Amino acid sequence: MLKGVMIQKVKVLNKDDEHHQYFERFFSDMNAYFSTDERQSDTATDYVARSIQVHDNGSVFRLRGTDCSLPMLGKHNVSNALCAMAVCETLGVPLQVVIEAIATSKPASGRLEEIETGKKFRVFVDYAHEPASLRALYEAIRLLRPKRLIAVLGSQGGGRDHAKRPVMGSIAAEFANVVFITNEDPYDEDPKSIVDDVARGVLENTSKKFVEGNTLYKIVDRKAAIETALSYAREGDVVCISGKGGELIMAVAGGKNIPWDDRVVVREWLKK
Repeated sequence: MLKGVMIQKVKVLNKDDEHHQYFERFFSDMNAYFSTDERQSDTATDYVARSIQVHDNGSVFRLRGTDCSLPMLGKHNVSNALCAMAVCETLGVPLQVVIEAIATSKPASGRLEEIETGKKFRVFVDYAHEPASLRALYEAIRLLRPKRLIAVLGSQGGGRDHAKRPVMGSIAAEFANVVFITNEDPYDEDPKSIVDDVARGVLENTSKKFVEGNTLYKIVDRKAAIETALSYAREGDVVCISGKGGELIMAVAGGKNIPWDDRVVVREWLKK
């Protein structure tokens, strides 16, 4: 009830997420489901993306027989688009209007954001700061078929989940050819200790052999790490800088926030 008007309660659930059944248990008048799994039937799932084609500047798919275009990289963004479609149609917006809006949408700042380099390699910054989002990021970059993926990443301090640090490193090792581990938001933790935790995951991943000082670099100074990674890039490479995305500060010791922007670091290096 809102201002005397009965409001229908709707849950929008991602059927590809293993936890969606948990949320089904909570009361709602109806559920709306979305999925990128073409095995789902249209009767059981309201929004199913079919004939998905993901390319280096976006995706196309079909929804209920209608062609849809999404100018964003990665299959995970198809899932995000389906969620937006479900929410909007539930609120009364005609689906065709939503499809047309999505076709001209732009990525959020710091989310798989490409920095124009004017060079023969590409640079992306992204907010991915936990394992699932990091994997989705690298899977999207892989679709660009880079000659090499040069990854710059770190992990947060401040009491955040320590266990995820080597996992992040292991995921980077799985996808990248060269890995730079650096500072992110250390808060009051020792930045070097955080870097070492992430690097351990790189070295423990047996899918590739990483050698410190050759294909693995630990550089606590984030600016230096980004600049060094950029200097390693060659024609056909992709440099992927993750962890902070469009954030404008870095949380450091003593409760201080210092000005920061990965994109500015990249652009300043490009001017040199």
